[in-house]
Amino acid sequence: MEKYCTIGGKRIKYLDEGGGDCVILIHGLGGHSGRWEKVIPELSKGHRVIAPDLPGFGDSDKPAHGFDYSIPAFSEFINDFMKNLDIGKADIIGSSMGGYIAAYFASEHPEKAKNLVLVSPAGLSRRATPEAMSYMNAVYFPTEETAKSALEELFYDKNVVDEEMVVDFVDKMKNDDSKNAYFSSFFNLSRNHEFEEKLGKIKSPSLIIWGEEDEIIPCEYAEEYVSMIHNSKKEMMQKCGHMPFIEKPKEFLRLVKRHLDQ
Repeated sequence: MEKYCTIGGKRIKYLDEGGGDCVILIHGLGGHSGRWEKVIPELSKGHRVIAPDLPGFGDSDKPAHGFDYSIPAFSEFINDFMKNLDIGKADIIGSSMGGYIAAYFASEHPEKAKNLVLVSPAGLSRRATPEAMSYMNAVYFPTEETAKSALEELFYDKNVVDEEMVVDFVDKMKNDDSKNAYFSSFFNLSRNHEFEEKLGKIKSPSLIIWGEEDEIIPCEYAEEYVSMIHNSKKEMMQKCGHMPFIEKPKEFLRLVKRHLDQ
C-alpha cells in the first residue's frame, strides 16, 4: 500500500505491507521503492515490510541545491523515518547505496537495527566502473536507448530489462531535481576511513549478498565487508548481477528469510 508522511518538511512516499516484526528496505542510487516489488509480497507474509523513497528519489520530494545528500544525512533520515512511524527496532535491508546507508545507520543506531542485510553495498569501492559511468551518462542524457543500455549493465540476464523499466527510468530522470539528487548523492559515495571504522562497530548479525557477475560494484569487495563487520557472513549468487532481488528474487528471499529467522 502506498503511503505518505512528512519528515523535515519533506513529503516522503513509502510502501507498507504485511504485519509483524518490521523490515525496512532501502533502495540504491537512482532507484526507488518499486525496485523491491518482486520480493515485498512474499516477505510481507511474515513481516511488516516498509520501503521508502529516499528524499530526492522516486515520488518523494526532491529538495533543490544545498540539501544534504550525504550518507550520514540519509542515515539520520532513516532514524527520523522510524521515529515518525513509531518503529523502535527493525531488520534493515539495503541495496548498493542503500547498503551503505544501512551499514552506516546500524553503526550509529545499534539499538534500532535488529538484523542487517547488505546487497552489493557501496562504501568500500575505490573506483567507479565503466558500467557505473554508463548509468551516470543515462541519468544525464535520459533516452530509451541510453536507459536500456545502462539498465542492462545491472543484470547478468539482460532480458530482465523490460520496456516498463526503461520508460520508468526515463520519466524519472527527465526531472532536473532528480538529476541533482542523483549527482549530489553520487559524489558522496567515495570511500573513507571513517566508514571503515564504523563497520567495526556494527553489532547486528549481518548478511552480505553479492551477485558474482556484478559489474557495477564488483564482488571483490564482499570479503572486505565480511572482514570488517563482526558476526557477518556472505552469500554469493551465481549468474547474477547488481540487483539479485530483481534478477533472482526466489533465491534472494531464501537467503534473506534464513538470515532473519536465525
